[in-house]
Amino acid sequence: MGTLAVRTDKRPEADNLDWSRLGLSHSHGVYATREIYLEADKYHHVLGEDFGVELCLVQNWSDEQAEWHLNQDVLFALRLRREGDTWVATDEGYVVAARLHRKEDGSPSSLEIRSEFLRDYLAARNMALRITSYRSRRATVNDPAPYPWLDAPLRERQGAALREVRVWPDRSGGWAVFRVWRTDTDAADDIPVLDRETNENTGHESYTTPAVNGSFHNVMGELWIDEWLDPAPASPRVRGDQQPSRFSYTVGPSGERASADELNHEEVGRWLWFRPAVVPELITRRGGQLSWYTRETGGVASSPGPLIHFGINGAELLNVYAWDVARLPEWEQQIWSAHNVTPEGGLSDELHSAQVRTKVAETAAPEQGLLEMRNLANDACLRRWGTRLFRAHGDTESIAGSCHRFRALPEGGLLSLAKDLSRILIDALDLASLQTLAPPPAGAKWGSLKSLEAVLALDVGVEAASRLMAPLFGLYELRLADAHLPGGGLEDSLAKLWLKPETSRLRAGEQLIGVSVSFLVKITQIWEEFAEIVGKI
Repeated sequence: MGTLAVRTDKRPEADNLDWSRLGLSHSHGVYATREIYLEADKYHHVLGEDFGVELCLVQNWSDEQAEWHLNQDVLFALRLRREGDTWVATDEGYVVAARLHRKEDGSPSSLEIRSEFLRDYLAARNMALRITSYRSRRATVNDPAPYPWLDAPLRERQGAALREVRVWPDRSGGWAVFRVWRTDTDAADDIPVLDRETNENTGHESYTTPAVNGSFHNVMGELWIDEWLDPAPASPRVRGDQQPSRFSYTVGPSGERASADELNHEEVGRWLWFRPAVVPELITRRGGQLSWYTRETGGVASSPGPLIHFGINGAELLNVYAWDVARLPEWEQQIWSAHNVTPEGGLSDELHSAQVRTKVAETAAPEQGLLEMRNLANDACLRRWGTRLFRAHGDTESIAGSCHRFRALPEGGLLSLAKDLSRILIDALDLASLQTLAPPPAGAKWGSLKSLEAVLALDVGVEAASRLMAPLFGLYELRLADAHLPGGGLEDSLAKLWLKPETSRLRAGEQLIGVSVSFLVKITQIWEEFAEIVGKI
């Protein structure tokens, strides 16, 4: 297949460009003389005339496989970034906009680009894409009867396609040999020189072998397709053309809807309601972000850039200011619109306080304090006992970032959240250091939790340490339930975390994190107090 981006005013002339001029035989490169310099990406139908642009350029070397390049102007215009053999649109959720396919030996075989990106680019440059392709198939058969083109080859055109089929007898075995040599040079000469060849200084011979006439026939079919890919009607990506939005949102209790274009202004302020499942779908995309401002408000985005301020209302739905969503790119609105619901539960109190009364609620989300309190507990243990509570791990920060209440929304999500909390609060405990402070009895095999309980008992007593550790034991039991099918109900484990079975998944996730943070706060206070006392002695 061969392609060329052709200027609109040259399109009538380009109708004559076929496979012979744009196919594999067409090479790319610079042409330079003293008077003319032709760039490698320009196609010059007539020498010196800028006729079109090569969007895919093939660079050849004598010692290596050819390399295919996507025209750099395409990369800049569409803001694409190359990652291996793919080009991603970082502004559109890292969607793959173009990709290079290779053969088994690693050599390039085809370069593809998404139609919507290509047509946008063509529209911005007032161009259309000329596409030519050629296919051929050949077979040798012993019965030509199914192929009625022995005497009259087929040649027909259907739209942009031209098809030809020919059938002819196969005369295998015949050879023609021609040999020509020079007679005016002797290998014994010290400095042999060859003059221009003539009949007098050359000799020649030739012979043939007879062909074998058999019953076999050759069948060959060929297909040429010459067509156009038209530019898009507009170019929102490259040229910034304004397009009517495809999305609308429910804005009233009876299902009244308003388009994104109608909401994309602040003359009338209103909010939208969304299912909380929109948050995991946004943040699990590459570059997704989640941040917390207060206990019930935060910011979310599906890619690097500004966060969308949200609040959680009494019905556990997300409220977002309509203008914030309506001004998003279309690909992001597609995610939000899929989770839009009829207003229910009113407006989030904390979001209303921040956006209307300009007063931020004096509350904090437990997610905000998880990593901070883990670090404070670690430092407090170091001051109290001279050793850290947790072993260092490079993934701690990323795991803590994934511990948020929305993780509990899907089936089994609460157990999955418990597993990640256990990874940074239980699995990371420095067992060797804990057992040095409180050695287990002879023959006993204590795990991390039992060893931590014994260390706490040194300061607060056995009974208080047992009550203090109960939530962590409950957390660990939920973690085991995520790894294995539970043998029975989880009521006892949930009770240790002060969770009731009827608690909603969103609130259960919030409470699971909150209980974990509360445990870290308590042991930090205990060790800080004892460290202060010891320091005064």
